[in-house]
Amino acid sequence: GYINYEGNEYNFNKSFLQVNDKLYFIGLNSSNSRVLKMTDGTLDGTFTIEESNSHNYSPNHLTYNKNTDRVYFTGTNKLGKTTIYSTKGVKNDFIEEYNSNESDVKIVGTYKDYIVVNIYESLVGYNLYLFKDKQLTYKLPLDFRNHYISSFYNDDKKMYFLYNNRLSESDGTDIG
Repeated sequence: GYINYEGNEYNFNKSFLQVNDKLYFIGLNSSNSRVLKMTDGTLDGTFTIEESNSHNYSPNHLTYNKNTDRVYFTGTNKLGKTTIYSTKGVKNDFIEEYNSNESDVKIVGTYKDYIVVNIYESLVGYNLYLFKDKQLTYKLPLDFRNHYISSFYNDDKKMYFLYNNRLSESDGTDIG
């Protein structure tokens, strides 16, 4: 569905994230480019995290990592590849965390102090990685074949993935 904010419509599917007393959301700016915005519920406390004039920049897949106190999201770079960004929620303060060679990279959520990333790799299909400190640190030993993760949950002991009407769980180890 679509809602209207400041006269701009945007799709709200997986585009909202609440962190403490702030709401992060993805919307369109005046030139119809997707941007990441943040609000504390007041007019003065509502702003765009990063203003981009490029139609290539397109934030998606918001998640929050409490260990780093940063909001993570993906966006497409000028080469059409996906980049992982993060922000502390300050205007014009976001950093590039990781550039992927693949074009289909989705942030699924967080697990412990990792970001869980679902990447479609052209020769093998979808794979899950744990991301930390600007690098993919570990590939999870799960076989998703050509199915993307449709739902994710974790309880800090295990991760649970729903894909293609199947449920998998992992504790992030080779045997788990």
